[in-house]
Amino acid sequence: MGRGFFKKMTLTASVVLIISTLLVISSGGLASRLQEPSSGFEAGGRLTIFAKTLEIILNAPWLGIGLGNFEGVFPQFQGDFSELKYRTIHPESDYLWLLSEGGLLTLLPCSFVMVWFLSSTGPWFRKAKNRHHMNDDRRVRNAAAIGVILAAVHGLMDVPSHTLGCWVWFAVLAGVAVRPKRFSGKCSVIAKIAVGSGGIGMVGVGIAWTMVSTGAIVMPGASSAEVLRQRANRAAQSGAFGDSVYLFDEAIKINPLDYRLHHERAWTRLLMDAPVLEVLEGFSRSRALQPNDVTAHFNEGVAWLKVRPEFALIPWRMVLSHSRDHYAMMLEHARSYPELREPLWHLANSTDLKVAYLDWVTDPEDFERCLRSILATQPDLAGLEPLQRLSLFRKWYELGNKEALIAALETNRQWRDAHWLEGLAGTMPANPSFSVLALTSSPPIHEPCPTGNRGGSRHERALLYNPMDPRRSIDLFQAQKAHGDVDDAIRTLEKVLKVPGCPAYVRQEMAALYISKEDYRRAWELLRDAMNEVPMP
Repeated sequence: MGRGFFKKMTLTASVVLIISTLLVISSGGLASRLQEPSSGFEAGGRLTIFAKTLEIILNAPWLGIGLGNFEGVFPQFQGDFSELKYRTIHPESDYLWLLSEGGLLTLLPCSFVMVWFLSSTGPWFRKAKNRHHMNDDRRVRNAAAIGVILAAVHGLMDVPSHTLGCWVWFAVLAGVAVRPKRFSGKCSVIAKIAVGSGGIGMVGVGIAWTMVSTGAIVMPGASSAEVLRQRANRAAQSGAFGDSVYLFDEAIKINPLDYRLHHERAWTRLLMDAPVLEVLEGFSRSRALQPNDVTAHFNEGVAWLKVRPEFALIPWRMVLSHSRDHYAMMLEHARSYPELREPLWHLANSTDLKVAYLDWVTDPEDFERCLRSILATQPDLAGLEPLQRLSLFRKWYELGNKEALIAALETNRQWRDAHWLEGLAGTMPANPSFSVLALTSSPPIHEPCPTGNRGGSRHERALLYNPMDPRRSIDLFQAQKAHGDVDDAIRTLEKVLKVPGCPAYVRQEMAALYISKEDYRRAWELLRDAMNEVPMP
């Protein structure tokens, strides 16, 4: 970089290309995030998290909420749980994280250190004449300072400094970047003691962490609580429920805001037949600390089914406020508990969930009652997907009034989409009203051929001269149809179907003839083949 403009440009371009290549081949999704920078700022995304974090900061601006407490405290400021669907473990910013947990009394000293660091780097523009080794040293220090500054900027919208590996690397760069002249003076005794004490303290913390990783609880903190949690779960799996609850109690003393500890302790108490109120209290604390763990709260409801089925509705109601996909699984788990039918029906607060409930119903009276409730609130079945509508129609035909379904389909044309005929084919093809409705509702796939009183013998002679011309066979069919020769007309159209280039509407005409003969199943088969040959709009 010290010689020649083109050499500098070549080296710079090479570095840019190397970085671009790493971004493209990396699996972290950074390239897609750069292509769509607005994806991280959607509703319920980073902007919402920033706003909620500012509320936390305003509630404790000086001292903060305590280091390591963000994940446990943040749900208490979420407000509407539907805004954020997933667990929030950090505020997407190093500065907001430090300010919310440590307050201004932590952030201000860090800011002073950053100002001192900026003043201790460089010089950025002045060169030492005839001292190449000093210029090289200055370039290395400036490059390290640029790395630290980039890390500080990165911390505005991410949390690199809260990752131990990144933080250690930034600390090394910061040490390299400081000018030697800043430490040219004689070190005082107080400074030596402070630096030595800090080094000894860091070594001690490292030794303590190493001991915690081997299972020795020598200091409080999230790491020790996690070790106790793992021990408690192993004890519960081996059947030592008393020891497991004791270990959970000790872990909660160290980290009382970890919702998993309360949830798993309550689960263990449930297995050991502890008083119901104690179990319910533990689960309630877990849900209050972390309302967005849908899987944990759903499993809590499943656990309550074997003890107190009515209590399963408490966590399941919270689950539905986050994920509607779990409703079908709730119905499946509650199939053996008839006392939950009515409460689960009331949990369905939308038309699609009520239709999912109908798939679970087996009693005709129960089905009719629920169907009336759905049609009373949503007579046009708005908001249902085509497959959901077909599911409702099949269940209606199976348990409800069949003629009422046919009448409703005739009246409400918006219920009939491009696939409704095919979807109902398996249950209703032999129904006369359905076959007529299907024929009249299918889109016209041809312009009707002109009919008249011309004799059939004339068309028969024309067909003999050119038997491979489908138009002549169709003319003969129209003449036979006009004279009421249904069987002859059907035989003529069957021959037309064997001719290459047969028009698609021939099957539709045959379906109408079979309906007149009350052979509704054969009529539906022909109509279905016609719709498959010419896709419906």
